[in-house]
Amino acid sequence: MTITLDEKRMTMTCGALLAWLAVLLQLVLMLRNRTTSTAEALARFFTFFTILTNILTALCFTLIWIKPASSGGRFFARPGSQTATAVYILMVGIIYNTLLRSLWHPYPFMDVAQLGYGRVLMHSAGMLAAFLLLSVLFLALAKVKGTRFFN
Repeated sequence: MTITLDEKRMTMTCGALLAWLAVLLQLVLMLRNRTTSTAEALARFFTFFTILTNILTALCFTLIWIKPASSGGRFFARPGSQTATAVYILMVGIIYNTLLRSLWHPYPFMDVAQLGYGRVLMHSAGMLAAFLLLSVLFLALAKVKGTRFFN
């Protein structure tokens, strides 16, 4: 099945708009519900892997959509960049839906004060293993398919 240029543009448009909307909504929620200064809330906003991954995904879709010939567009069009971005956003979705969905103040599985270093390191190792497994799986799928994810 061949994807037309119009279908590719529509996919990139929808992906970019949804990703930027997700980042903006999370920022609004964080600022609205903050218990610290605005500056500290903004600084903390950019420390979350979820936020950084959503921004990366938004940039990927946006640059491929709007500036495909730019250095950023070419970077995100590379199979390795697309695979990494897909793995990161998939891990965000998996971790959120399995561990964080019912929590307001995220990441209890990384709370050293509650769990100790040993358990937090085990959790970190488990997430690293999941990242590596998904990366190998996505790279294998790309190799079998022989194309880029967003082509």
